[in-house]
Amino acid sequence: MLPAPTTTNREDKQAEYRYEGTTREAIVEGVKAYFEARKYKLENGKPDNGTYGIGSDLMRILFGAFAKRYSFTVQIGEEDGVVVFKLTKAMSGAMGGVIGHSKMTKEYKTIADEFAAGVS
Repeated sequence: MLPAPTTTNREDKQAEYRYEGTTREAIVEGVKAYFEARKYKLENGKPDNGTYGIGSDLMRILFGAFAKRYSFTVQIGEEDGVVVFKLTKAMSGAMGGVIGHSKMTKEYKTIADEFAAGVS
């Protein structure tokens, strides 16, 4: 469970969420639980600074937009007592053509919106 962030700054490829009144560990656990509940796996790094992904690169190469493949990088740190969580697209979706790019953008928007609203 993640509370709604105190502030949110979202761009095309990256979103930044700032949390006050909570711990870095609580946000790390909440982000990890969120991705695991949606069948994403930690593919690289650690839960506080790594890449979560779903699907296969090989399947995406072979079947393009017909294969489900999404990947996001997370960075969770602390600045002046405020927990900062950055969510970044780790891929463009271009390998799946226009449809793949559109699907990646939609998945990013969905995830970014859910983190902005708070995740239960």
